[in-house]
Amino acid sequence: MKYFFLIVMALSIFNLKSQDINNGNEQFFIKTNSKPSYNKATKNLSFLKFSPDKPHVGEGNNASEKAMNFLKQNKKLFSNKNENDNHKIKETKKDSFGKEHLTLQQFYNNVPVYDGILKFHFNNKSDLTAINGNYVSVEKLNTTPSLTKEQAEDIAKKYLENLENSVSNNELRVKKSELFVFQK
Repeated sequence: MKYFFLIVMALSIFNLKSQDINNGNEQFFIKTNSKPSYNKATKNLSFLKFSPDKPHVGEGNNASEKAMNFLKQNKKLFSNKNENDNHKIKETKKDSFGKEHLTLQQFYNNVPVYDGILKFHFNNKSDLTAINGNYVSVEKLNTTPSLTKEQAEDIAKKYLENLENSVSNNELRVKKSELFVFQK
């Protein structure tokens, strides 16, 4: 009887831990009839598909406002607990069927987060049909660079010049350099 009780307790604890992974979002998925997929490495939501006959009708006058409001109202879906975290619209496209697709870039302290891209997909009525991409969890990070832009460019050029397989005799030039938050 003792062993049975211990097994039941262990299973209960395991069940509580597995609920922590999706942060109790099950009610949202049931209410909206949406299907989530999670990134196995980060445990964050990577894809969310709404039912074709019940797309998510969000708050706002257009797709851009609806996407930003969705993120604001549903931060916990993406495990976003950080006040310094936000998203900005990077690109808006309309396909040949009249459906709109928004790409949002994640920022931390106004510095873009590498691979922190979320894509929102809307139907012809600007109702949300799907979201995919990456939300990168960033914990207390100092975003002030320790190198100047020129120092970083020099280090990159020297690194490339010293590669064994470097076949170019031309002088290397930096076309563009940009500061990013990069997860380990």
